[in-house]
Amino acid sequence: MFLLCTFAGRERVLTVPDDCDLALLKQIAANEYNIPSNEIQIDYAGMIIQEGAVQPQGIVEGSQLTIQRRKMHLRDIPQSVLFNSSQMIKLGEEHPHLLEQMEHEWGPEWPRLIRAKDEPGLRLHVMKLTMRGFKVDYEKKREFARLYENPDDPENQKRIAELIQKEQIEAAHDLAMQENPEAFAPVTMLYVNVSVNNHPLKAFVDSGAQMTIMSRDCAERCGLLRLMDKRYSGIASGVGQGKILGKVLNAVMKMGNSFFPISVTVLESNSMECLFGLDTLRRYRCTIDLERNVLRLLDGATPEETPFLSEHEIPIREREVVLDPMDIAVTDPTTQTSAPAVGAGPDTSALSSSSSSSALPVIEQLMQLTASTREAVEGALLQAEGNADLAATLLFAAK
Repeated sequence: MFLLCTFAGRERVLTVPDDCDLALLKQIAANEYNIPSNEIQIDYAGMIIQEGAVQPQGIVEGSQLTIQRRKMHLRDIPQSVLFNSSQMIKLGEEHPHLLEQMEHEWGPEWPRLIRAKDEPGLRLHVMKLTMRGFKVDYEKKREFARLYENPDDPENQKRIAELIQKEQIEAAHDLAMQENPEAFAPVTMLYVNVSVNNHPLKAFVDSGAQMTIMSRDCAERCGLLRLMDKRYSGIASGVGQGKILGKVLNAVMKMGNSFFPISVTVLESNSMECLFGLDTLRRYRCTIDLERNVLRLLDGATPEETPFLSEHEIPIREREVVLDPMDIAVTDPTTQTSAPAVGAGPDTSALSSSSSSSALPVIEQLMQLTASTREAVEGALLQAEGNADLAATLLFAAK
């Protein structure tokens, strides 16, 4: 079957097998548009295509698909790349936004070294983080040993329970990263195209909001302020609070080819232009159909349905209204580092390896990071009296 695909304004007709699955479709699109298949996201009717066969998801011959290049996140960086300085520098050149993420989550040293293309410096930095990971693991084992010397002490029992709970949470996080990565992706909220007084708007559909609301600036742009009844002023409260300036009791909204009288509460805040609330949803017996990705209004002069907007159709300022949970930084004071030593996802967990803290893994890490022979590493460690950081410096200096 053939599919009509669009990427960055470039339209192509792709021929795929009838039993095509998402992995094959991504590979075909990657070859056509010359982008890595693991960075491709494919949308159909405003929804992201999920893993598996594509036909059961409603995609048939002639379907129009939108291909987007998914931004890489730090958790997408393979462990092997983290230990390869040249690949990290290349990755930073190809994905500049990763450097901003690194500075925010791992500290300024990573992006500084990558921008400077300092391969020896990167290797030494990763080595230091690895050693720090070994130290964290060693301290953790020491604490457990100390706590279990007197397990009947109430304070020790409390601390043991905290540590066990923390390990369970980390294990659940890692399992979710592997088995349910969609849980970490931001969800695009539901927006539709409407017009009020011939002014086109992108309205946020929110069945959890009691009223249909509009910002003061938006109401002024639509010519509604002169009709606002100030007797309905007050305070709107929910997660936060906002000042209600008044209410427009009889505005006219156009959706599709039909017109719908609505009442609009005007807020002083300009954080969101227009919100389609429960009062209007109930009035017109609306159906939020996520299977077909449409909003259906049944109780107008004629039934209407309109598709929900894709993410790229929503203005950036509107997307920023809802906080993305991936942007929240959680700092654990017991393991705080300016690097991905702890809690940076399964691909970077090696930097806080829970393996034995004996000399063997240290030697292997030094061999890998400095590209040196075992004999050279052992000699450097002997010279440095076991100090791995100093040994790495000696090995780099000998290059």
